[in-house]
Amino acid sequence: MRLSSLAALALAAVLSACSTTPRPGGDYPPVPPSQRPVAPKPAAPPLHGAVIPGPPGPLASAQIGNYMDSLETTLRRHLRGVVVARQGDNIDVVIPNTAVFTPEGEIISGGVFDPLAAILRGYPHTVLQVGAYTDTWGPADRNLALTGQRAHAVADALVRAGVPASHVSAQGFGETHLRVATADDRKEPRNRRIEIVIKARAGA
Repeated sequence: MRLSSLAALALAAVLSACSTTPRPGGDYPPVPPSQRPVAPKPAAPPLHGAVIPGPPGPLASAQIGNYMDSLETTLRRHLRGVVVARQGDNIDVVIPNTAVFTPEGEIISGGVFDPLAAILRGYPHTVLQVGAYTDTWGPADRNLALTGQRAHAVADALVRAGVPASHVSAQGFGETHLRVATADDRKEPRNRRIEIVIKARAGA
């Protein structure tokens, strides 16, 4: 009988210990900062054709630098597969032809144009210079004509997406201004590109 009582007391003690709720921070050592889970960075929100607003109001000359800083940050956040380069107060967006045109030479619907146009509609104090370039493969005069067609096709696509036509100009540069220097009659995909130079325009 004595043994049964002792066994019952021991069992009660074990159950009591198991049911005790640990005090926060009292029974367990704190997790070092290096081992704490890190929340992932939020992805850029989908645009779905919505306008991304830039700084409101008229643009004064003294505000151009900050205005273009904001535009550059927005472009880098929302555009994928392109190069965004800053040159003073101008921004150069370099897009490979494969992100712009189908193999048949048609403009790819959606793609980079939807977010780009949504951003530019929110920054109305800008003008765009659309330039098209190619490699040295083929006759130089044909390449010049081809890039002229491509530059105007991109400009037209931006206008259809809501960018004011008065803010957009286009020009083909043929096989000049190569990003990768090659000999004549060489195929080089990195030279086949669209470059959009964005400049601020102060005023109302």
